[in-house]
Amino acid sequence: MLAKYDDKINEMGKKLKKMMAHRKQMARDFNTTINQFILKWISN
Repeated sequence: MLAKYDDKINEMGKKLKKMMAHRKQMARDFNTTINQFILKWISN
């Protein structure tokens, strides 16, 4: 019973880590896009 519970917790932990990594990647892409936009705007 407890082993099953641990598996569920581990599974949730893995999913959470994946989600966090994905969110970090999205934030990084978003920042890069904004920085490029600002640079274009300044250079024009």
